[in-house]
Amino acid sequence: MFIGKMHGYMRMHWTKKDLEWTVYPRQVMEIATGLNNKCSLDGRDPDGYAGIV
Repeated sequence: MFIGKMHGYMRMHWTKKDLEWTVYPRQVMEIATGLNNKCSLDGRDPDGYAGIV
């Protein structure tokens, strides 16, 4: 289990990279939301979602 804080810049950077690696943007949001909820302390907060978007 991962517990920690992911810096906001890293969260945005990896979401941008996911856009390059996948075909559909909806798929990127599913992957990014899942990772954010699992690996970040503020994953389920509105700020966590804003960091992805």
